Amino acid sequence: MDQSSGHGKKMHNGLNATPMSAKYGGAQPKMRNTVINEVGPYQPHLNVGDTQQMVFSESDEGPYYLQPSERELYKVDCFTGEIKILTKNKKMILDELKSKGFQIRGHYSKEQLNRLAGDYNIPLTYEYLCRKEGWLYKPKGLLQVLYERGWIDIQNSSQYSVTGKKSI
Repeated sequence: MDQSSGHGKKMHNGLNATPMSAKYGGAQPKMRNTVINEVGPYQPHLNVGDTQQMVFSESDEGPYYLQPSERELYKVDCFTGEIKILTKNKKMILDELKSKGFQIRGHYSKEQLNRLAGDYNIPLTYEYLCRKEGWLYKPKGLLQVLYERGWIDIQNSSQYSVTGKKSI
């Protein structure tokens, strides 16, 4: 068994398709730009030797799979108007307790923190204003990267998934 620690080493912005999502943004990492070594057969937007940007910029048209009106609508983050009631985590409660003068000593369970929050009149929930993430300055997803390189046939784009071509 090869247990080399070098296998787990990666640059913080290194090129790696594994953590990428199919579409833009989300929790996927921002990766460094890359020079194109080969292009696909489906009308590539880049040529061999070009540098591919891995994050959407102002000069980009936006994700190819969105309609032009959707590209403009979803260019920047926007609030949906929906409000969710979420439960505070331990760190949030601890921070509020500290701000009210409570001295933190040792480790507290969630139940203990909930009781302390009640003693200090700290609510256990908060309101979250939901938003739709825009594509500008967000990492490109796998579909966009492959499209720009000419590896996606947009005439048959429904046949693609993150794990490869779908069986029809």
